[in-house]
Amino acid sequence: MNQGNGRISETSRFASGDTRSKRANTSQGTVNLPRVLLIASSGGPISKLKMELAHEGFDCLVLPPNNEAVKQIAEQSPAVLLLDLDEVTVDSKIWESAQTARQEKQIPVIALLHKHKLNGLGSSTDIDDFVVKPLELTEVVTRIERILKQDKKVSDE
Repeated sequence: MNQGNGRISETSRFASGDTRSKRANTSQGTVNLPRVLLIASSGGPISKLKMELAHEGFDCLVLPPNNEAVKQIAEQSPAVLLLDLDEVTVDSKIWESAQTARQEKQIPVIALLHKHKLNGLGSSTDIDDFVVKPLELTEVVTRIERILKQDKKVSDE
């Protein structure tokens, strides 16, 4: 979390439109910040994750798992979607919206879950990756960056 490297340390809300990144001005010029849509209840660990992702150069929006989240998933095209599977069930409208976005817009989905829920994933092809709680920032960032690199390679081909 180096604050002197030109990275943005503030988060912002998504602008309307079908973009996967937010343009931001830094001391090194204009850069694109990959957008992360995080569906989870705000609280200590999630608020900290949002702040840390901003420090790492991501534009992060946290939405509680409700109808607004369903609407935002349908309207936005973030670079990646993080779902807290301790709060989102696979039979919910949020899960349905995430799967639609994944299939129709090719938005990668990363699940956040406790270790005891790993067996419930089985061989699920409904997510692109997962991170086990308690969340380690470096692992979350690494997983997001890996997904974004894969996504870029596929779009370049």
